[in-house]
Amino acid sequence: MRIQQYHDFRNNNDIAECASNSKGFSTLHFNIRSLSANYDCFYHMLSELNLSFSIIGISETKIIKDREALSNVNIIGYDLVSEPTLSNAGGVAFYIKNNYNYTIRSELTIATLDFEALWIEILANGQPNLVCGVIYRHPHSNLQNFMNYINSTLDKIQQEKKLCLFMGDFNIDLLKIDSHSDSEIFLNDLASSFFQPHILQPTRITDHSATLIDNIFFNSIEHFTISGNVVYKLTDHLANFMIFNNFSALSPNIEVYKRDYSKFNETKFLDEVKSFDWQIVLENTIDPTQLFDSFYAKISEIIDRYVPIKRFSRRE
Repeated sequence: MRIQQYHDFRNNNDIAECASNSKGFSTLHFNIRSLSANYDCFYHMLSELNLSFSIIGISETKIIKDREALSNVNIIGYDLVSEPTLSNAGGVAFYIKNNYNYTIRSELTIATLDFEALWIEILANGQPNLVCGVIYRHPHSNLQNFMNYINSTLDKIQQEKKLCLFMGDFNIDLLKIDSHSDSEIFLNDLASSFFQPHILQPTRITDHSATLIDNIFFNSIEHFTISGNVVYKLTDHLANFMIFNNFSALSPNIEVYKRDYSKFNETKFLDEVKSFDWQIVLENTIDPTQLFDSFYAKISEIIDRYVPIKRFSRRE
């Protein structure tokens, strides 16, 4: 897998070439802070980008259950599906390019007071179907309830052996994985299901903070992807995009391996690293290359015990 990051793709030829490929798939996510209020500016942003995305995920639509949107928010050439919020904030939606056949995964779609999630499945001819989700987790909501839902949903998708990407505003700052246990747990749980974040730089920027709370996760480690943020001042969130090209997938006869973080215990791992007598490893030579080789062999042995390498289950 190769992830290529950009801050802004409006003038980049690599992105245009990948996106224009008939076998490519492009997705955009944006926390719009009310679809009705910001629709005109959002439509203008899409016009400036001049790229017809395969799907567009919207979080915090503020479309409330049992109430109609305040204005026409349709985009020509796209179907709009929505999962309204039960409160005055939140809500998610997809714009789906109308040349795609798709179904709504209603058994996975949900709205609670803690979060909303909408799932669809793109029906691909001659290739594996692609399951897509857009999620909004309300700030300070019950994280355990959210993680229980995420893990259960991703387990179902993994059992189906389908490609899957999901996007959204999770209100979990991935820049704090070294200092915030909830961020670490969130990322490790997703990694155990082979999902990796494709947005690596801050997505919400204010006068006093910069956080990485919006993201796009993808469970393929085989595709070449281009991803990043769109620099466009509409809300205090940046839009995020990801494009992948089906032609760049690895050959089926290549085996793919990945470390399994599902049972990783950081405390025990660090305790063993700290308690080991490293002098034993380093005392037999003064040659820098041999010293490094000895250190690397021992640290790799410890890492392999706590984060073992597993063969990735390839799809038929």
